[in-house]
Amino acid sequence: MGKIRNSIVIGTPLMIAAVAFTSWFESGPSGSRLVAYQDQGGVWTICDGITKGVTPNMRVTQEWCDRKLMETIESHSKPLDKVPYQMTDGARLAWGDALVNLGGSLANPAKSTPWRRLVAGDWRGSCDAFLMYRYTRVGDTRRDCSLPVSKCTGIWTRRNAQRDLCQGRITVDEFLRLVRGTPMNQQRVTD
Repeated sequence: MGKIRNSIVIGTPLMIAAVAFTSWFESGPSGSRLVAYQDQGGVWTICDGITKGVTPNMRVTQEWCDRKLMETIESHSKPLDKVPYQMTDGARLAWGDALVNLGGSLANPAKSTPWRRLVAGDWRGSCDAFLMYRYTRVGDTRRDCSLPVSKCTGIWTRRNAQRDLCQGRITVDEFLRLVRGTPMNQQRVTD
């Protein structure tokens, strides 16, 4: 039996889907932001959520954004190779996006309920646990993004999409068809 590979690798069809998924939630249908901006937490950001090395007034090309996003997804998904069983493509894609969006601490067994569930074989429970990450902080204020008044419901939509894709409630192909034709807040992602 060969080594299990769950990470998302540049040049694979799953990477194309991962870029579409992450890009949709980071930039929406308008596409990548080619000029640096500060996100709601005050972090300098560019493209589809890239923060490493970003400075004020930085400008890049779409090609630069695409390459950086693929590198980021590949790098952040490497912990998935530690999962002792083969994950579905939907679970790999959802976990890859969650690792990009939430950072490497998501793969820290001492801090992450989803990760502990995933490596223990409770992949369905790990998908449900994405919903635990529904909060954001703006300044000193903690917001629950599952509440419409929070003004951060995109995070809640993303967590539900990650969970649904991870559990197979929606396939990778269905997701790609949906984002190409329907805004995420009007699709079948459930609460």
